Amino acid sequence: MLQKEKLNMDGQDFSQINHKHKDSLIRIAFREKKDLLELYNAINGSDYKDEDEEDRCTIELADAFPKIEGLEPCLKCTATLLNINYGHNQEIMKRSKTLSDYSVFVQRIRNNQDAGMVLAHAVEKATDDCKKEGILKDILLKNRAEVKNMVLSTWGQRLI
Repeated sequence: MLQKEKLNMDGQDFSQINHKHKDSLIRIAFREKKDLLELYNAINGSDYKDEDEEDRCTIELADAFPKIEGLEPCLKCTATLLNINYGHNQEIMKRSKTLSDYSVFVQRIRNNQDAGMVLAHAVEKATDDCKKEGILKDILLKNRAEVKNMVLSTWGQRLI
């Protein structure tokens, strides 16, 4: 029994094509923070700038949904949002070394990426540097592979 090959108009074999090319391309296209923010604004009809969030703010759940003229939300839910990015909420960071270390670790990854490293290398370098400096050392020693996999699989979902 002959297996029919999938050929394009030029006679090239389609069976070897990377069928995840669209995913790979979109990841490249929106790798930069400014491009990701532009996409977020386009999808959500918002006009956020390069947000440097304040240390503490109150957000409402209803703000995450489109407003319908003439209707009020039947449930008002608010939450306090704390900015734990490096350099913010210093009083909280002084009281929690682990949270402070986490903030430094994430910032190191971002700095490495800003210096042109691909994410996997940025994570490796941040992990090595932080371990040497005693930043999240116990967590990184015990859970290095788990931390790396978690960062690499969820980094694209980070907040802008």
